Amino acid sequence: MPSFASLSFGGNKKIYAAIIASLLILAMLVPSLREKYSEPVKAERESYKLGTVVRLTVYGSDEKKLDSALTDAMNEIDRLEGLFSVNIPSSEISKVNSSKSGRVKVGRECADITSFSLRQAKMTNGAFDPTIEPIVKLWGIGTDSPRVPSSDEIKNALKYVDYKKISVKDGFIIKGEGQKLDMGAAAKGWIADRLAEMLKKRGIKSAIIDLGGNLSVIGESPKKRPWKLGLQHPAKPRGEYFAIVEASDTSVVTSGPYERNFTKDGHLYHHIFDTKTGYPAESDLASVTVISQNSALADTLCTGLFAMGLEKASELVLSEGVSAVFVSKDYKNIYITKDISSALSLKDDTMKLHIIGESKN
Repeated sequence: MPSFASLSFGGNKKIYAAIIASLLILAMLVPSLREKYSEPVKAERESYKLGTVVRLTVYGSDEKKLDSALTDAMNEIDRLEGLFSVNIPSSEISKVNSSKSGRVKVGRECADITSFSLRQAKMTNGAFDPTIEPIVKLWGIGTDSPRVPSSDEIKNALKYVDYKKISVKDGFIIKGEGQKLDMGAAAKGWIADRLAEMLKKRGIKSAIIDLGGNLSVIGESPKKRPWKLGLQHPAKPRGEYFAIVEASDTSVVTSGPYERNFTKDGHLYHHIFDTKTGYPAESDLASVTVISQNSALADTLCTGLFAMGLEKASELVLSEGVSAVFVSKDYKNIYITKDISSALSLKDDTMKLHIIGESKN
């Protein structure tokens, strides 16, 4: 077979140059075409962090790059948990809580998540409150020794629960006497947002970030269509869903009393507290799901909306334009915002679907 150099084009150098240029363009296109039409590489990482099982799944064309991105993401979880966890004595939040001073210098990230949490507390009129730590510690739900505190203990702890007494200014957290912060209802969402930013900067275009009930998805699924995410049935074992929601480049966060609880004398006590009474919230809801591109917003709102109950929660999501799914306490009714009606498929035929804000028939 003759080489390119021996081919004759009748002395027409323009034809020769055009063919060579076409071949070079084709050579450059082959890798991108291969990436577009071949099955993407899948890489996963799982570990126990943030008090839950964390799973990260990424897709792409370069396995080494995916593994490197996963390693960095897992390290970032550890770093941020080291800043925000009340269970790590060296964390910035722990230092704020242990300080006798009412003015504590913190880093930018700690200041930012505190400022954000205070805004969320204001939005929910205190139904979500980052100063709930004295009540959380008193009950110990989620630890090896949960208990029912006395009414006097609860009354005393409630004196320190008031987000309005906390402020952030010039890198300082300014708190009232005896006040302590708990970022448990904000940190996972906040961290999910940071991980999504990190992975996107690393060139990841398709991924699932699962931080124990806090799901964030990057782009579309490897099948080039929206991700199909299951919404946990609050009365059934883990992995049994009452609905499927389609989502791309967003976060889906679900919360309910089924997550962490204990039973004493036949009564179930759960981890979502009424900030006014200091007892687990007596809600007419069994679970709340919030869908938002801001996972931290979804995380904090899930807590606040559950504590608020169906009527007030419905008013808030409509006024703020929040996408949400509420399951009634009897598991018979599902209430959703209209904007997600086309993305949600009900899988439990014993449940009835309602659109929030529309009159009941």
